[in-house]
Amino acid sequence: MSQVVFSSWGRNIVDNRQGGEVKEAAFRLPVAYDGAQPLAAFMGWDGIILYDPSVDVPAMAAEYMRRVQTLYCCGKCTPGKRGTKVLADLLATVL
Repeated sequence: MSQVVFSSWGRNIVDNRQGGEVKEAAFRLPVAYDGAQPLAAFMGWDGIILYDPSVDVPAMAAEYMRRVQTLYCCGKCTPGKRGTKVLADLLATVL
């Protein structure tokens, strides 16, 4: 399994950015896409996992919000219809 650099998955935080004793994640995490390509990072409803410290987290968050807004929002409620669009646009301006 790849070493986790940082994770805030669920309510568990693993932070190995400062060095020192390496903390292992106490939960199962994906380490490869389709079982073949190693993941550099992963973002989902429960949080974020970083395996590679060079990942551009704002860009990943912007892409995640764009996909949530376009693929998963039905448009029936204001937070889904407008809120995800506002977040996606805001994160896109950071890039």
